[in-house]
Amino acid sequence: MARFPHPGAVYSVAFSPDVRLIATGSADNMARLFENATGTEVARLVEREPVRAVAFNPDGQLLAVASGDNVLISPAPPQAIIDYVCAHLPFNLSHEEWKQHLPDEPYRKTCPNLP
Repeated sequence: MARFPHPGAVYSVAFSPDVRLIATGSADNMARLFENATGTEVARLVEREPVRAVAFNPDGQLLAVASGDNVLISPAPPQAIIDYVCAHLPFNLSHEEWKQHLPDEPYRKTCPNLP
């Protein structure tokens, strides 16, 4: 049995169509993606308000995240999220930014093509 920890209340849970990923939305203003088999967090999307709902599209390639008065549609597989973010950023996260958004993960340069 895997656990999927959150520091805040969890408002929404969704399984990917192939049941390999679990998306959660919570009071900590984050949508998180976990590997179902291990409980390992593989991605995190930070919103401005609590995430009230998460849902995968039928083929599992997109994730909808509802927060406040908006809905974000994002690529769902972890590598797709990384590729999407790297294509839209001018640089990698600094050590301080990494610590703020991924406090339990060791720092790494996720976009090798960026400074």
